[in-house]
Amino acid sequence: MTRLTVLVDIDHTLSAAWHRGGMIGGEGGWDAYHAASPQDEPIHDMMMLTNALHCQGWTIIGLTARPEKWRRITNDWLVNHFIKMDELLMRPDEAFHPAPELKVQLAQERFPGDQLKDQVAFLLEDREDVCEAFHKIGITTLQVRGRQS
Repeated sequence: MTRLTVLVDIDHTLSAAWHRGGMIGGEGGWDAYHAASPQDEPIHDMMMLTNALHCQGWTIIGLTARPEKWRRITNDWLVNHFIKMDELLMRPDEAFHPAPELKVQLAQERFPGDQLKDQVAFLLEDREDVCEAFHKIGITTLQVRGRQS
């Protein structure tokens, strides 16, 4: 069976979001954290990998815990940095469950039944807990630990 879809996280996987880390729990909370995302630089190696896969015919689907209200900023960032993405799955604004549970749910809704295992080759993700959640449902995971320069 040919699986030509890759799920790709955004923050800390495609975008170098480390400069925003201190905003979590600070003034402005998560809104301030996400509002600062346009200043992220791409993680060059991951950008090159996802674009190379896309050029070879793979489907690249973003899978992020960013709330839906940040879709435009996220899409603009991807376009501004020439990152090829076919689709973007985002957290519904009213959803507050943990990222591992949320991301598995978004993937299962997008790929119902056996489609997830049949169509998705692997997940690129920085968080160990999200990688573990996908591993438990039979999806290959590649944990990304980008350079913090």
